[in-house]
Amino acid sequence: MNKIKRLILFGFALVGARMDYFKDHAAAAFVYEKDKHFVNVFTWQMSCEDEVPEKSVVLNGYHVAEWSRIGIAYALVSDLAPEEANAV
Repeated sequence: MNKIKRLILFGFALVGARMDYFKDHAAAAFVYEKDKHFVNVFTWQMSCEDEVPEKSVVLNGYHVAEWSRIGIAYALVSDLAPEEANAV
């Protein structure tokens, strides 16, 4: 199951969307919320030959996960604790 579907199953509600930038890429940003925790999911088109290796890091207290599937790159940024973020 993909990470976006898991957000909904874990009770996160879509509360907004916007156009934004992530690592110099114009991206659609979707904002999910649950219990005053926000998760931003950035997505942008990339060439099918490019691949974003799946990785997860904590930067300045925010959990950042990146991955790609079939020409679309994703980044999930949240203030969830690492064990909660990894469950999603």
